[in-house]
Amino acid sequence: MNASEDDIIVAAKKASIHEQIVALTDGYESTAKSLSGGQQQRIALARMFLKDPPIVFLDEPTASLDAIASQQVKKSLDLIKKRSYRYYGFAQYCSDYRRR
Repeated sequence: MNASEDDIIVAAKKASIHEQIVALTDGYESTAKSLSGGQQQRIALARMFLKDPPIVFLDEPTASLDAIASQQVKKSLDLIKKRSYRYYGFAQYCSDYRRR
């Protein structure tokens, strides 16, 4: 996939990860090893925004995340829903999910 630097930054902002990336020593050139699990999940969401798929399947997207990371992921999920993607989220248990 060919994406411009601006496209990548927009996708990272949608995934609530841009500020954390630019704070890293190597910025957007950082390796995944330097990222937490929650940051890696938000990178995956940014990739999804770049690819712009017609259908999105997410299996427990907030599993194993702390409260702050969970809120950031939920914010991104709201953008997914607004964008008219066909969105399917799966959660075994999460009190924050509700049918919409």
